[in-house]
Amino acid sequence: MSSALSITLLLLNAPRSMVGLVMSINTLVIMGIRPLGGFPFGVLSAVIGVSAAIATGAAIACAISVYLFVVNKKLRSA
Repeated sequence: MSSALSITLLLLNAPRSMVGLVMSINTLVIMGIRPLGGFPFGVLSAVIGVSAAIATGAAIACAISVYLFVVNKKLRSA
Protein backbone atom coordinates (compact mmCIF):
# COMPACT_ATOMS: atom_id res chain seq x y z
CA MET A 1 0.00 0.00 0.00
CA SER A 2 2.78 2.45 0.84
CA SER A 3 4.58 1.62 -2.40
CA ALA A 4 1.47 2.31 -4.45
CA LEU A 5 0.90 5.56 -2.58
CA SER A 6 4.48 6.76 -3.04
CA ILE A 7 4.47 5.95 -6.77
CA THR A 8 1.11 7.67 -7.19
CA LEU A 9 2.37 10.81 -5.44
CA LEU A 10 5.55 10.76 -7.52
CA LEU A 11 3.60 10.55 -10.75
CA LEU A 12 1.05 13.17 -9.77
CA ASN A 13 3.76 15.69 -8.86
CA ALA A 14 6.09 15.00 -11.79
CA PRO A 15 5.76 16.98 -15.02
CA ARG A 16 4.38 14.79 -17.80
CA SER A 17 7.62 15.06 -19.76
CA MET A 18 9.58 13.71 -16.78
CA VAL A 19 7.40 10.72 -15.81
CA GLY A 20 9.76 8.15 -17.37
CA LEU A 21 12.81 9.66 -15.69
CA VAL A 22 11.05 9.85 -12.33
CA MET A 23 10.00 6.20 -12.54
CA SER A 24 13.49 5.08 -13.56
CA ILE A 25 15.07 6.92 -10.63
CA ASN A 26 12.43 5.46 -8.30
CA THR A 27 13.22 1.96 -9.57
CA LEU A 28 16.94 2.59 -9.16
CA VAL A 29 16.41 3.61 -5.55
CA ILE A 30 14.15 0.66 -4.75
CA MET A 31 16.16 -2.01 -6.56
CA GLY A 32 19.66 -0.58 -6.26
CA ILE A 33 20.11 1.42 -3.09
CA ARG A 34 17.58 -0.01 -0.63
CA PRO A 35 19.17 -3.51 -0.57
CA LEU A 36 22.43 -1.93 0.61
CA GLY A 37 20.79 -1.44 3.99
CA GLY A 38 20.30 -5.19 4.38
CA PHE A 39 23.90 -5.86 5.39
CA PRO A 40 24.16 -3.20 8.14
CA PHE A 41 20.71 -4.17 9.40
CA GLY A 42 21.74 -7.84 9.52
CA VAL A 43 24.90 -7.01 11.46
CA LEU A 44 22.95 -4.76 13.82
CA SER A 45 20.32 -7.44 14.43
CA ALA A 46 23.05 -10.00 15.16
CA VAL A 47 24.64 -7.65 17.69
CA ILE A 48 21.63 -6.16 19.50
CA GLY A 49 18.77 -8.47 18.44
CA VAL A 50 16.11 -8.29 15.78
CA SER A 51 13.52 -6.34 17.81
CA ALA A 52 16.05 -3.71 18.87
CA ALA A 53 17.37 -3.43 15.30
CA ILE A 54 13.85 -2.89 13.96
CA ALA A 55 13.19 -0.27 16.64
CA THR A 56 16.49 1.45 15.82
CA GLY A 57 15.67 1.47 12.11
CA ALA A 58 12.22 2.88 12.82
CA ALA A 59 13.69 5.60 15.04
CA ILE A 60 16.21 6.57 12.35
CA ALA A 61 13.49 6.64 9.67
CA CYS A 62 11.28 8.76 11.93
CA ALA A 63 14.11 11.19 12.67
CA ILE A 64 14.90 11.58 8.96
CA SER A 65 11.21 12.12 8.17
CA VAL A 66 10.85 14.80 10.84
CA TYR A 67 14.06 16.50 9.65
CA LEU A 68 12.88 16.53 6.02
CA PHE A 69 9.46 17.83 7.07
CA VAL A 70 11.00 20.68 9.06
CA VAL A 71 13.55 21.60 6.38
CA ASN A 72 11.37 21.24 3.27
CA LYS A 73 8.70 23.94 3.08
CA LYS A 74 6.89 22.18 0.22
CA LEU A 75 6.12 19.21 2.48
CA ARG A 76 4.57 21.44 5.10
CA SER A 77 2.26 23.11 2.58
CA ALA A 78 1.13 19.85 0.96
